[in-house]
Amino acid sequence: MLNIVMRVIGLSMIALALVILGVDLFAMVEKGGAFNAHSLGQDWKLYSKGTYVGFASWLEHALPVNLAGDVELGFGLWTWAAIALAGILITPFRKVP
Repeated sequence: MLNIVMRVIGLSMIALALVILGVDLFAMVEKGGAFNAHSLGQDWKLYSKGTYVGFASWLEHALPVNLAGDVELGFGLWTWAAIALAGILITPFRKVP
């Protein structure tokens, strides 16, 4: 049962990533051909700039410099790519009985 639930969640995340990619492609057409996909950090700032700034300041003080840089690199990923990657990672690939 858990395999089925994980597969449905993973495939739903992949479908959501495709929808977000479609939105970015439509924005590209509207702007005349310049592809500009949003990153996770940009989307977080769009919805709640205060919490993003607070989290970024916490990163600088609470984590070592190398680890904080890796987290910042993760927030630079395109939103659709990050969601698709997470969906692929949690979707079980073996056969469901």
